[in-house]
Amino acid sequence: MFDIAFIVLARAIHVIAGVTWAGAMFLLAAAILPAARDAGGGAWFGALMRRIGPLSGISALLTVLSGAYLFFGLHAHDVTLGGWVLRTGAMAAVLAMVVGFAVGRPAGLELARLQQPGEDTPERRQRIGMLGRRVALSVRATAGLMALSVLAMGVFRYVVALG
Repeated sequence: MFDIAFIVLARAIHVIAGVTWAGAMFLLAAAILPAARDAGGGAWFGALMRRIGPLSGISALLTVLSGAYLFFGLHAHDVTLGGWVLRTGAMAAVLAMVVGFAVGRPAGLELARLQQPGEDTPERRQRIGMLGRRVALSVRATAGLMALSVLAMGVFRYVVALG
C-alpha cells in the first residue's frame, strides 16, 4: 500500500493542494477581506467567494487526506523532535480544515443567500454584518493555522539538528 509510486503521487497531490489552500487563505486574509470591507462587500465579493469556497474546501480535503497517507506511511512512529514538529503541523492543518468547514462554510453560505436581492431590513443588514465578521474570523484563524502548518512542514526535517 505504501509503494513508492503512491508516495510520489500523494506527495504531489499534497504539495499542489496545500499550496492552493494555504495561498487562498493567505490572500483572503491579507488582501481580499480588507478590500471587501473597505469597498462594502457587494456582488463582486460574493462571486469571488463562490469560486474560492469550493476550491479551498476541495484543496483542504486533498491536502489532509494525502498528508494522512504520507504521515501514516512514512512518519507514524517518528518520535524525534522533527516528528513532533510534523505532528504539530498536521494538527494545525486538520484544525484549520475543521474551522473552515464548521465555521466559515456555513456562515459563507448563509451570507451568500442573504446577499441575494430581497427586502432590506435592519435585521437583515445586522445579520449580514455578523456573518461577514464570522467569515473574516474563520479566514484569519484558518490562515494562521495554515501558516503554522506550512512552517512545520517546511522545517520538520531540519529541527533534529537542533537537539
